[in-house]
Formats: sequence, C-alpha cells, structure tokens
Amino acid sequence: MDKKWKNKWITALKSGEYQQGRGALRTLEDKFCCLGVLCDLYGKEKGVNWELRKNKIKYIFLDESGTLPTIVKQETCIKDGKMSIVITLNDGNNGDGEPPKSFNEIADWIEENL
Repeated sequence: MDKKWKNKWITALKSGEYQQGRGALRTLEDKFCCLGVLCDLYGKEKGVNWELRKNKIKYIFLDESGTLPTIVKQETCIKDGKMSIVITLNDGNNGDGEPPKSFNEIADWIEENL
C-alpha cells in the first residue's frame, strides 16, 4: 500500500473522529466502515464528495457503497485480497463467529500488514 495513504488512514482510524459502522462505506447515521474512512480521506484530498442517492437509503462514493471505488484502490495501491481482510476485520465473520474489530485494532493490523 502507498505509504502516504497508509499513514493517513492509520492516523484517521485512531483519531476518534470517525464513528465505526458496518456493512456500508458510510451509513445514514454517519458511521463509517474502515474503507469508508479511506474514501473520506481520499475525497477530502481530491475534492470528491459523498452523494446521498435520491432514495436516501445510503451514501455513495464514486458510485460505490460497499467497497472501494477502483480509482481509490489504484491510487492507494491496496490489493483486493488485503481489502477483503480489512472488510472482515471491520464487519466480523459470521461464518466462524469472529467478532468485528475496533478501528484501533484495524489500524494496528494495517500498520503491520500493509
């Protein structure tokens, strides 16, 4: 992963600025999954805004609501396999009963593994 983006992401996850959510990049309650935090950082740097679709059931970021948009993956250099792992860390794994991890725990994993 690109070092600049990795450091920004870790800092943001540990900052307490974001409330953690699950199942979407950003919820209507203004909670973010860990990938949603990365999208928000990207948006702030690149001038890209979140869109609340007309049906007002979810936020969209560059036409995505549950995974990183392609341009964000490319610019941050995060691989699909690693992205899948952080999704599981954030949302938990119902198949094996693994509970979701906190943003601090996810940030520590990112620091060690990306």
